[in-house]
Amino acid sequence: MRYRQIGIIIAVAVALALLIRGMPDQNAQEKPWEQWEPPTVRLPDPNAWEIYEQAFALEDQIEARLAQELPAGASTVIDMGEQSLEPETLAMLVQAYRPVFSALESAIAGEAQAPPIRGQDGVEAAFPQFAMFRQAARMFVGRSVHHLRQDDAISAALDGIAAMHIGADVGTNRTLIAGLVQSACTAIGEARLREAIPHLNAQEARIAANALRRAMAEQASYAEMVEGEAIFGRTYFIETTVKLLDVDPEQLQAIAEQTNQPELAAQGMTAEGTWQALEQFYARAIEEAGKPLWARKELPVPDNPLVANMVEPLTRTGSKVALLEARLRVDLTALAAQAYWAEHGAYPTDLSALVPRYLAEIPRDPFADSPLLGAWSQPVTRAHPAAEAKPAQAAELTIYSVGPDGDDDGGVDIGPGAGEQPDGDVAVTLGGR
Repeated sequence: MRYRQIGIIIAVAVALALLIRGMPDQNAQEKPWEQWEPPTVRLPDPNAWEIYEQAFALEDQIEARLAQELPAGASTVIDMGEQSLEPETLAMLVQAYRPVFSALESAIAGEAQAPPIRGQDGVEAAFPQFAMFRQAARMFVGRSVHHLRQDDAISAALDGIAAMHIGADVGTNRTLIAGLVQSACTAIGEARLREAIPHLNAQEARIAANALRRAMAEQASYAEMVEGEAIFGRTYFIETTVKLLDVDPEQLQAIAEQTNQPELAAQGMTAEGTWQALEQFYARAIEEAGKPLWARKELPVPDNPLVANMVEPLTRTGSKVALLEARLRVDLTALAAQAYWAEHGAYPTDLSALVPRYLAEIPRDPFADSPLLGAWSQPVTRAHPAAEAKPAQAAELTIYSVGPDGDDDGGVDIGPGAGEQPDGDVAVTLGGR
């Protein structure tokens, strides 16, 4: 990903500034990027982002206190190893961090807006801050494990959804890196929600479904991520890249050799040409991002090497976002089916039976131009053979998306860690009790 090259490019920009300082302007006409300004980001007042920062500071204080009070080597944080912690240890940590959970819940309930990333300073500040948000999501995941161990399924489900809300607040940054953090928080929260679904009664399933709808609505879409990335990319070009390219060819060749970046000296590489290629690429990317994944056309690789580096990260992020969208839509349908089961004692053999009492409509499949699918087994009531009718209810139900490969594999789940083109579906199976 191009973020890894930031340090090198900034160093080159500084050296270049020394080279061109005092040189006459070789091209006095107006530059196209000089007419562009990033849109103003409205920060709410109060901004719940500040509450998150207060929660992080409080977490550090509690962790430091626990490190002094507990024996050496004892666990002092709720992290991704929560399932391996002894129940007593996890319960103690959940209790110790109660003030942090309260602060985080207050932030989730408020309106949060991440500050925009502008330039190298913004990038350097964003990475450690985003790491703290990931840790906050992990804390809710740990508490979800604790609640499920206590047979408190609804609290376990809501804690998983809380992790998704944290990711959504990071996603207000509207860049690819923020989108990846949103996806990471959503993925770990979704796994805990999925664990809790079969244990919910009808009322609890409805509560969790409403909470999940809200979390899904708040998350940045792939189109919003691409639009935000376009703003960041233009800003980055103006602050850094243009300084590399707006020099004579001999200087550019020397810089390319010194930094082992031959693409900088590619034939015809100019600031004006790169800006034009950037604008064309982002226009195409934004257009395609607004379509469902199954309808998107592959982004052509630009001739400009600097802009070409942006294609793969955008494509990979789009696939990751669609995969999580599929899992969440499957989970939402599973919550509706769980409420149906709690009220009828069995699952329907047609997802349409969930509409409109449990769902307004069957969610669409991000990977196909169709709704999600269902598969049933072990019928509870069988129609007379002469009736040629499907059984009305079943003891086991699989709800699924056809997944990234677009093939219907009958609900065989690919699992959360699957690659971009796995053989299988995005599925959840309920029942089998």
